[in-house]
Amino acid sequence: MSPFELNHRAAGPPRPAEPDDPAVDPACHREAAEVLLAVDRLMTVGTYYEPGHAKYRAVSRECEAVLHAALAARQGVTISLVEGGLAVFGQRFPAGSREARRLYSLMDPLGLGLLEIHPGVTADEFLAALAILQERRNALAAATDFEEIRIQGLPTTVSVVTRGLFMRTRNPDLPPGGGSPTGGAEGPATDPTAMDPHLIPAELLVQGADLQKCEREFLKIVDGLVKTPARSLNRGGGPGGGPGGGPGTGPSSGPGGDSAANTGKPAWIPPEILGSISEIVAALGGTNSDPLVFEHLIAHAREALKATADAAVVDLLFENMRREVMTQGSARPQLVGASRARKRRNPEPVFTMTAAELAGAFAGLEIPAGPLENPAALDRAGALGLCVLQLQGEPGPDLIEGVRLTINRIVGDKGFGGPERSALAAAVAAIFSREPDEAALTVFEMLWEPLRTMQPHAVGPVWLEVWRRLKPAHRRHAWPYTVNDILLGLAWRNPLEALALYGQVSRVRASEDARLLYVLESLPALKEGRIGKEVFAPPPPLLFPVLQVLIGSSLSAKLGPPLHDHLLKLQTHPLAVVMLEAATEYHPGNRVVYQAILEQGVREKLTPRMVELGGRLLTLAILRLPPGSRTEPWLADAVRWLGKLAPRDATDALNRIVTEKKLFVMPAWPKELRLAAEQAWLSLGEEGGRSSAADRLGAYDVENEDPDIFAEPVGSGSPAAPAQEG
Repeated sequence: MSPFELNHRAAGPPRPAEPDDPAVDPACHREAAEVLLAVDRLMTVGTYYEPGHAKYRAVSRECEAVLHAALAARQGVTISLVEGGLAVFGQRFPAGSREARRLYSLMDPLGLGLLEIHPGVTADEFLAALAILQERRNALAAATDFEEIRIQGLPTTVSVVTRGLFMRTRNPDLPPGGGSPTGGAEGPATDPTAMDPHLIPAELLVQGADLQKCEREFLKIVDGLVKTPARSLNRGGGPGGGPGGGPGTGPSSGPGGDSAANTGKPAWIPPEILGSISEIVAALGGTNSDPLVFEHLIAHAREALKATADAAVVDLLFENMRREVMTQGSARPQLVGASRARKRRNPEPVFTMTAAELAGAFAGLEIPAGPLENPAALDRAGALGLCVLQLQGEPGPDLIEGVRLTINRIVGDKGFGGPERSALAAAVAAIFSREPDEAALTVFEMLWEPLRTMQPHAVGPVWLEVWRRLKPAHRRHAWPYTVNDILLGLAWRNPLEALALYGQVSRVRASEDARLLYVLESLPALKEGRIGKEVFAPPPPLLFPVLQVLIGSSLSAKLGPPLHDHLLKLQTHPLAVVMLEAATEYHPGNRVVYQAILEQGVREKLTPRMVELGGRLLTLAILRLPPGSRTEPWLADAVRWLGKLAPRDATDALNRIVTEKKLFVMPAWPKELRLAAEQAWLSLGEEGGRSSAADRLGAYDVENEDPDIFAEPVGSGSPAAPAQEG
């Protein structure tokens, strides 16, 4: 069973109609649910199958049949975006329901009010329209500035209507007798009192969240007030035409009654409605709102309501409101039926904060805006998790190939982002939370190869999230694979993330576990001999433990020369500088010297290994220095370090510098070196020739070493022979 079938079977059949809700028609609700589920399946089938797949074609035919059945008895299928969900055939579905979730997440960010499907539509045309909308939504999510939403290129059988300040019915389907959803020349609207204040775009309102909230609340009140007189007028309400009789007639007051359009007088409005208007306007006026704000609001509301109620009623309502807002103090007139209770005036404001303190208080309440959550990305992340579950156990070759194609499509999507990265990191962290076996490494390769190929900038951040998810004891399992990617090269957009990952990798004591180097030797970086520039990029001592392992690997011949130059440039310790200058260049026999320098890092106190190998290397360099190289600038520092390190052969080297003659009478060494050697000799003390710091640390005898390694190179001109650790 495919993940697609599991997903839709888990949803179950459409929910039955609620018997206690009189607004729900069970048959109509069932048909509307089938339409939304068909649209949902069309939106998700491409996630699991390629367009040419047999299952893809079968699902497309089924959904196309559902849409044609719904269009058979109608001129079109209209899916409306209402507050908190979708509406089809007058039936509402919450935004979080199985039927409406995906389509709502597509329509709402684009500001769509209606999605209309016309007769003759095919599954391919509808899928093409969904692809255009999806592409526009992805572009909107990636935008860094405000831009106008334009939907272009849709097939003729699918159309959309953007949300704006417009009127629409609660049931968009036209009655059999004709009529227009918005009224006008084509006939009266099905429900002329329906208006949704939430459909007003923010750019049409005044700037400022508080003022916009005030205006929207005002429109809600106006909507409720206009419904009552409009409905009473349409049903013959008012004097002589229904409840609450009295003098005057309404537009539908019955036979023989004169409407407002015939008499030219304002339609009758019940006194209690005028009283409510008066109280509301008084409350709004007490908020010290700018009258121009209400003028702006009334102008928009009048245009919206003219299509749904008698023009005279609208003019009368807003004329009274305008007059109430513009009138100040006790001169404000009382409308008929209004409460005559004395209103308490707001006291004068008392300011207890300065402008700077107020600005600081608001700054502390600001919440930084984060990225918009992409529902499609969440779907892809869930599908990625399903792919990993499918690979558990013993999947067949066909299933493995299908999962591989699905993973490649998810990772290669141009909308690949945070949710997919987190899902991928969680799967990889689960693999390395224990010693990975062959099956687990196969899953890792299926996940990681498309990531490195299609999303190179995501490799480093995903590794960082993997390391953060792993416990410290389990991070060693991921160490060889992370180092392999570092050697192959990582592309970073955020340098801080790079430093964080390198710090995590450097904390693993890989030099103490030979198995990690064994695994690393089998990976592409060492097999191909590749060294990324990121190895030398971070500041010391980041990645020094990694370099300490690599210099002892099969990569040492290629890594050694650039590492020598890199360490000489960094100058992490004065003794390290002298040792590198004495060696002049990299030699494979000196690998232990580089490991000691990397182990020393930037610490001021010398490690025992640095003391031992430093004294050893400097002694051999001085004893084997050709006569023509005795003016090298590093020699003076080397002699001083011999006095501090006190290796076993230091006295021989210092004695040679002080006493050696040329032509039997002339000193063979420069005066500066002779003076430095005398001071170093004095610092060794009486026991300098017999017991030294290097001896106490277990220094080995030169004569017991391999003569080929420690023999002086013939004709090389190199002052220092390589020193190898026994």
